Amino acid sequence: MLNIVKKCAKDLLHLDPTADEELPFIIYHPFIDSNPFYYYDTDKKHLELFDIFKDKEKYKQVISQREKWIDEEKSFSKLCMMINKPYRLFFLYLNQDNITKDEFTKQLKQIWIDTEFPNADKNVSVNELLKMFHKADINSLMATKEKELLDSLPEQVKIYRGSFCDNNYNALSWTLDYDKAHWFATRFGEEGYVLEAMIVKTDIIAFFNDRNEDEVIVDFHKIKNICVEKVFKINI
Repeated sequence: MLNIVKKCAKDLLHLDPTADEELPFIIYHPFIDSNPFYYYDTDKKHLELFDIFKDKEKYKQVISQREKWIDEEKSFSKLCMMINKPYRLFFLYLNQDNITKDEFTKQLKQIWIDTEFPNADKNVSVNELLKMFHKADINSLMATKEKELLDSLPEQVKIYRGSFCDNNYNALSWTLDYDKAHWFATRFGEEGYVLEAMIVKTDIIAFFNDRNEDEVIVDFHKIKNICVEKVFKINI
């Protein structure tokens, strides 16, 4: 099945890169993230900086080099690491039936906690993400302490979510910590919104605390009693 995964990686590799309209040095592509781009020339034994849109020949060399890396790789996890973070969930989504359930579960958690805005992935809808979590092995999705904390919660759980808008509640990622939600609400500006809701414990899929965020992954279709509070940054 790894050959199917590698073919998928190569298909993503051959997508055309796109520059950000306002910040043209930022590139949207599964393998290329900036322009100009650094390329290690194995013949000349040094790094070369080139424009990916102007130097087509050099760009082909980069693609050829990465094709070779893909061919040589022997594990799904390392193939994931080759891909830029914003595209890893999409790569996992495309290959969820091409890897074992254990590998899928391991990578789902790792990619989720490493991704900056997983709920806003442009290539995988929140409903598809929800299906992915339901597909994972719940027993191995969480560490022992995480499972114990989830089990200790009451039947009705109050959850929070920080956002820059007041209707961003169709999301899997919430927190048990109001202060953490407040921080997320105002980290990019002077004001934001804290969404508060209730959910039945059995509708919480997982609890993650790798980043000390008391994060709960929930079936957002089941949340109720939503309240919205406008908040402001606390300057200490």
